[in-house]
Amino acid sequence: MKKKFYFIVPFLVLALVFGFALACGGGSNPEQKQKEEFSEVDAWVAAQLEVENNLKSPATAKFPMGYSDYVKKTDTDEYFVEAYVDSENSFGAMIRTQFSCYVTHLGNGKYKVEDLNMWE
Repeated sequence: MKKKFYFIVPFLVLALVFGFALACGGGSNPEQKQKEEFSEVDAWVAAQLEVENNLKSPATAKFPMGYSDYVKKTDTDEYFVEAYVDSENSFGAMIRTQFSCYVTHLGNGKYKVEDLNMWE
């Protein structure tokens, strides 16, 4: 009886692992799955990175907490971001800069930030 038990257990474990992988979407197209995972948070972070690239002192950048009031979905793979950042100017004074942009998901973890406008 013990020999049969040791023979059956590995097959049961494999069946459970395979079933779990299928239930979690392991059989879906990875590119499509990654596109579905692009969210408001991803758009918010992408916009922040692009804004920081355009600041005099990016290390001093302070964005508002949260994102839900500043990020709006416009299309399946596109978000509109409109917010502000506080950062030091070239004289060391903290100033508030308003910004807006569109963030488009291109797939495979890539995105494009377009129409970035920044004003004080």
